[in-house]
Amino acid sequence: MGFYTIEVKNLETGSIQAKHDLLVMENLFYDQNVTKTFDLKGIQSRRVKLTSDGTSRRTLFDGEWIEGT
Repeated sequence: MGFYTIEVKNLETGSIQAKHDLLVMENLFYDQNVTKTFDLKGIQSRRVKLTSDGTSRRTLFDGEWIEGT
């Protein structure tokens, strides 16, 4: 686990063709049942309408997360 930088170099010229940062971390959701997904971007006024059975099957927004806490 850690933070790595990967560089792809041209073997002939030695110049860097691509550079990517990579974060390797533990899978916190392994063997877990995720029932809600939230999109937390700091916009509290967005809401998702519930389906006819009273549940939401889409990604929820900031407002729903605040209401649920």
